[in-house]
Amino acid sequence: MNAPSDTPPTQHRFACLKFFLLMAMPVLLPAQESEVVQLSPFEVSTEKDVGYYAGNSISATKTNVPLQKLPMNVQVMTRTFLDDLNATDIESIIAYAASASPATNEPGRFALRGFVNPNPMRNGVDTLSETNFVSTLTLDRVEIVKGPAAILYGITEPGGLINMITKKPLFKQQGSLGLQVGDYSTTRAEIDLTGPIAGDKVAYRLIAGQSNIGYEADYAEDDTTTIAPSLLFQVTPRTTLLLAMEYQDLKSNPDTGAILKLDETTGARIGFINGNYYGVPKTFNHMGPDGRKDTETTFLTADLQHRFADDRWALRTVYTRTETSLDQDTRLGAGAEIRLQNRYGWVRNHILARLVDRTEDVFQGELTGQIEAGDITHRILLGYEMTAYEQDQKAFRQNNAIAPMDLNNPSSWDFSIPIAPENRALRPADFFSTQDTWSVYAVHQAEFFDGKLNSLLGIRYDVVEATTLNRLVTPASLGAVPTTKSWTPQFGLLYALTPTVGIYGSYSESFIPNTAVNPDGSLFDPATGEGYDFGLKFNAQDGRFNATLSVFDISKVNIVRQDGDRRNNDPQGRLWFIASGEERSRGYEADIIMTPVENYQMTISYAYIDAYVVSNADAPAEEGNQLGEAPKHNFAWWNKYSFSTGPLKGFFAGAGITSRSKSKLDSQVVNLTVSYPSFTAVDLVLGYKSTEAKYPWEVTLRLNNATDETYFARNRSYADGRNFQATAKISF
Repeated sequence: MNAPSDTPPTQHRFACLKFFLLMAMPVLLPAQESEVVQLSPFEVSTEKDVGYYAGNSISATKTNVPLQKLPMNVQVMTRTFLDDLNATDIESIIAYAASASPATNEPGRFALRGFVNPNPMRNGVDTLSETNFVSTLTLDRVEIVKGPAAILYGITEPGGLINMITKKPLFKQQGSLGLQVGDYSTTRAEIDLTGPIAGDKVAYRLIAGQSNIGYEADYAEDDTTTIAPSLLFQVTPRTTLLLAMEYQDLKSNPDTGAILKLDETTGARIGFINGNYYGVPKTFNHMGPDGRKDTETTFLTADLQHRFADDRWALRTVYTRTETSLDQDTRLGAGAEIRLQNRYGWVRNHILARLVDRTEDVFQGELTGQIEAGDITHRILLGYEMTAYEQDQKAFRQNNAIAPMDLNNPSSWDFSIPIAPENRALRPADFFSTQDTWSVYAVHQAEFFDGKLNSLLGIRYDVVEATTLNRLVTPASLGAVPTTKSWTPQFGLLYALTPTVGIYGSYSESFIPNTAVNPDGSLFDPATGEGYDFGLKFNAQDGRFNATLSVFDISKVNIVRQDGDRRNNDPQGRLWFIASGEERSRGYEADIIMTPVENYQMTISYAYIDAYVVSNADAPAEEGNQLGEAPKHNFAWWNKYSFSTGPLKGFFAGAGITSRSKSKLDSQVVNLTVSYPSFTAVDLVLGYKSTEAKYPWEVTLRLNNATDETYFARNRSYADGRNFQATAKISF
């Protein structure tokens, strides 16, 4: 869709201008004498990874920093872990991070320490998409920053963030071909090629894949096409330019989730119909075969990095553009039985079409340097970021488009979508929204006493301007939310008690703009979060034992809710809001990576998360409720052993356990007596990796949910039952 002609101007033109300037910079930079190429401080060093243990992180400070020197908890899933797990999507990876749990009905969205993040980050930038099925095809690693992280990423939830780091071109010729087949008619093919194309001056990477992911739920599937070419220019020995694109076309027929059973006396929600009532199987999908949710997403990146002559300072300018479009036509309304007229065992049939286009232009300029002052080492990062975001959204709805379904009578199950979107009675949305942000930030790290004491101090200032053009009224109405300005600090200390043990403490903040406007024009300050972390870090020098133990306390205040009292007393029935919400999450975590013996690796993760509603003046009965989809007890364990000698040489076996306690569906539903039940799921992997030097190959058989546990993967959607997937891969 195109924005209307009266759309307010945005800053994306300036970002595009900076992009072209950025592209011209390599031409303007002077040539230098040949020398040994060194890694930029803005790039993560995987050479310090030891199997599942990552020696460095890029997400916590945006510079390559040893994890053992960071006064915060950062969990990293390395490429080795991703490969051993044989994971094909982000869900399978994050399952082994106990602090994160799936949230909402959109794949790719998670609650961290109880607070739901809208989307994962991709190389530090929001992915935007509403349909977040994320393949591991282009991923190099996944980093989870726990606790508020606004100093580098601006608008974020206080629980932390997930940052997916993608693969880059290499100056070494290599490639791989992979094929996967599995239950539910699942197939996946992929290719990954990289190497030099102009000596040591230019490297390329081409990643492409086609997958059809089936699910146990009736009709549910995801068909995905991915193409990701990139070029890395070694402009001078100290200057690099990365140009990258990733295109993803996802055609999805989603699972509508289990239907809620209502108590026939009180109307309270007491259980799930699927698999428990009226003979409806757990695989029942109210969406039917014709529902669709199609998304196209394109990521464009230009990343220029330059190290100055003394190697103490480096400059990075990066421009990214994300474009995503959603074309959806789905059924809904079957979330619960019809309570009126004693029609228990019946569900409604509504239909909803949505057309959503989103774009986001981001420009970042960052300067980092190192200063020695006596026995103190200072590392400084200074940054500027400008973001221009646009969203064009239309929606077309028809309630009761088809006669209600009688769950007792399969012959009444009409799955059609009979009315074209433009002919539907309701138009819930016809808006064009913008959000422009500019930010400055500074991070200072220091090492004292020969590196025994490490400090981290950061501050960020954000200015956010937003507008909404409402095309539901005539003439169209342009509403502007006054500028949001926010300072967010972060600081922490880590002291090395021994060469392998450190103790740390940190404080950090976050913010989310509140864009609601009351009928009288009154506005709201941002919702803000603050968090405290204290913990221990263990890092064995031989890499065989690494662990982080942490205790945290996070709160989020000034959450805007609907003001029911003012709405009910308003003669015009207008919608009013009140900033009456406060939520809190307290708990502790343990993340452990071990190599007990040669060829045997394991990860263990446990989190206790007590996340609950502290206050809500508009709905006092909600106070004390557990936050939705935030189980208190979370455990994950993965281990793998590879045989290097004897008759089983080349074979490997792995096993994983993920366990979650029960959790509430939604903290805002007061009369909810049903919860997601607790579960323990087991995954098994068995395979063989050849020892051929020229064309190594491997085959892997994965058994998911080996014990056939019945549980919910996310928001009322049952996880697949026991299922197999077989993978073959050859490298060259």
